[in-house]
Amino acid sequence: MAHRVWTTRLRAFLDGKEALSIEQAVSHEHCIWGKWYYSEGLQKYGHIHEMKEMEKPHTELHHMIKEIINLKEQGNFQRAEAIYIQLPALSEKIIRLLDAVERKASQ
Repeated sequence: MAHRVWTTRLRAFLDGKEALSIEQAVSHEHCIWGKWYYSEGLQKYGHIHEMKEMEKPHTELHHMIKEIINLKEQGNFQRAEAIYIQLPALSEKIIRLLDAVERKASQ
């Protein structure tokens, strides 16, 4: 759900309806999910392939969020929009992986 919220917040940011700073786009290791992932998450579920597979797209998502913020602040709205368009697919990939982990963990 948090990934969908970020997509909505970024849309509002790009539309000038919300302010976002680079500080709010914390690293993939320091967001709420990242803190859980690198501690309890990997300890409990690291044996599940999809859990390990999630690290790359999650890191990429945070990189893209920061890039969008930076580009908009620099006035490069077209490039920021081009990156934004890629976010939903990446977010959905993360959600699919989370769903797979949840299914396998409950078996």
